[in-house]
Amino acid sequence: IYSFGINSHLLTGELKWGWESSQKQRHGYNLLYTYSGSDDLTSNSQLMEQPNPNDILTPELITGDASSSGFILQDTLLDTDSSTSLSGRFYSATQINRATYLLNDLDLSEHWQLISGIRREYNQMKAALWNTEAHSEEPLQTASRWLPSIALEYRPGFHQLRANYSQTVVWPRFNELL
Repeated sequence: IYSFGINSHLLTGELKWGWESSQKQRHGYNLLYTYSGSDDLTSNSQLMEQPNPNDILTPELITGDASSSGFILQDTLLDTDSSTSLSGRFYSATQINRATYLLNDLDLSEHWQLISGIRREYNQMKAALWNTEAHSEEPLQTASRWLPSIALEYRPGFHQLRANYSQTVVWPRFNELL
C-alpha cells in the first residue's frame, strides 16, 4: 500500500505481485487404426447397413484372421510422424506453465480508480518416446508472452462502470501438440 500527493490531492494505491507454476505429466499413446473386412462380410448388406456401428463391429466379427469372415484391426500409423518429429507410438510428456504478474490499483479520487498490470506467461512442452534408448524428453514447443491490462473504473455510489483492455493466451494442450 502506498500514497503520494500531487499538489493538494492525495493519491493512494496498492501494488500486488505474484508467481505461479504448474507442471503436468502425461503418459500415453498415439495409435491410429482402422478395420478392414473380408469381402464376403462387407458384401452382407443386411449387416453393413445397420445404423449402429456396435451392431457391426461385434467381438464375434473382429477375428484378426485374414482367411476368415470378419474384420481385422489394422495399424495405420507410420513409423515417423512428420508433424511432430516423434517416431513411435508410446510417449511420455511434460508441460510446464509459469507466470509472474504485477498489478497496481491506484485510487485517483473518491469515485475513480485506475487498475493496471502486466503478466508474463511461459509454457514449455517436452516429450520422449518410450521405445527409444535415451529416454530424455526433448522440447517440442517453448513460448512466453507479455500480457498487459489496464482498466479505468468509476464508482458513483452502489454502481460501477468500468472500461478495460487486457490480453490473454490459451496454450496448446498435450493432444494438440502430440
